Amino acid sequence: MQMHYHPNGAPIADQSTILVRTAETVARPALLLPIAHPGWMVDAPPMTIPAGEADVTHSFTIDLGSVIQYLYKDEAIGVGKPLLAHMAGVHMHTRGARASLVVQSGGNPEACLIDVPRWDFNWQGIYEFAAPITIEPTDSVRLECHFDNSAGDAPLKWGEGTEDEMCLGMVYVSTDSP
Repeated sequence: MQMHYHPNGAPIADQSTILVRTAETVARPALLLPIAHPGWMVDAPPMTIPAGEADVTHSFTIDLGSVIQYLYKDEAIGVGKPLLAHMAGVHMHTRGARASLVVQSGGNPEACLIDVPRWDFNWQGIYEFAAPITIEPTDSVRLECHFDNSAGDAPLKWGEGTEDEMCLGMVYVSTDSP
């Protein structure tokens, strides 16, 4: 679970609740992996979307083993082994136009995890595949986001507020075997 909190200048008590149930065992370990350029979040490099621009593209490519090692230092799952991708999603804000996540596998054709050709801020989620997609350790995942800031009077950058922007992918993966 992930939630945005954005300050609005007034102290407001958090009323969120969550109920979590865990199982004693699982068929195979799984992780939800966020995909984004780490530098965009600290403006190095900036994910700038200039004012007046109708099609600005930002993209990032990484292997999932690197994401796992960075986020889950003590987890060995998936590092150097095939993974099964079960679900994928993308996240942008109101200037998002289209986005995709694809698996790049050497000289082979790309495997599409998700392609959203007409982004709608009110239509977000993570989507389950009809059948899992195998991602080999030598494969990489490419996130690409397009933005339309043609009506904007100021440049945009990465930020938590709806008036800011994001280019974020999510992939739910498990080990290839129990």
